[in-house]
Amino acid sequence: MERKDGVEQRHWERKKGMLNEALDCRVYAYAALHGLYQVRQLNLETQAASLFENAAKLAQTQSGNAELTVQPRRRTIRQSLY
Repeated sequence: MERKDGVEQRHWERKKGMLNEALDCRVYAYAALHGLYQVRQLNLETQAASLFENAAKLAQTQSGNAELTVQPRRRTIRQSLY
């Protein structure tokens, strides 16, 4: 980390002899995800919640148990990117 104008800044320095494609792919995917959030108003949390509801309904019909529920994880998509 470096301090520039009193603010800590991170930057990537590639080690000599190491390839950088994996980091490039992650950066491109992250940029695409943010583009979908901004341009298409994508909300993955609501889509994930509806998938969990559909999975719970399917599980109930297959098992015949009306009390079976599927709880989504509490971690959000944005938290998993860091």
